[in-house]
Amino acid sequence: MGGRLNIPPEVFMVRPDGTGRTMIHSGAPFTILIRPAYDVLVAGLEAAFSVMGEATVRRIPSDFKPLEPCHEVANRQAFTGFPWITFHFDNNADLNLDALNAFYMVKNEAGNIEFCFAMIPDDNPHGMTSIGAFQQTNHRFIYDTKGFKLLFGHENCFETS
Repeated sequence: MGGRLNIPPEVFMVRPDGTGRTMIHSGAPFTILIRPAYDVLVAGLEAAFSVMGEATVRRIPSDFKPLEPCHEVANRQAFTGFPWITFHFDNNADLNLDALNAFYMVKNEAGNIEFCFAMIPDDNPHGMTSIGAFQQTNHRFIYDTKGFKLLFGHENCFETS
C-alpha cells in the first residue's frame, strides 16, 4: 500500500470562525488528529495490515487507553513491517513518521509484538490537529521565520556527540 490517503486539505485549514489548523505541540504526549483525518488514516492502516501475507496481524483490545486501535503480530518472521505515515505541510515540508513515531509497541508474554496507533482522535467539530511529542521524537524541526517555512529532518535524539 502506498500513496496519499483521501483526506481533503480543508480538514486541516483555518476555518472562517478562526477554529481549525494544525500546530506543533511539544507539551502534548501524542498527536491529536481531527476526527475526519483520524478515521481515514485508521482505515488506511487497517487496509495495510490486512494484506501482510503470512503474517498474522489481529486487532486486540487496548491496554493503553486512549491509544487505539491496537494489534498483535503473531508471526513476526512473516511480518513485512509497518507503513510510514507522512504529514504534508505547505511548501513541501513533509514530516515522515516511521513505526517508532506512529505506534506504541510492547512485547507480550507470548513473545508477540503488540502495538497501538499512537494518535488520538479529536471529536470537537471546532477542534484542531496538534503534532505531539511522541511523533516529534528523532526529528529536527526548523522554523524559517524570515522565509515563512517549516522544515523537518531526521535526527537521532539519543546520540551523544
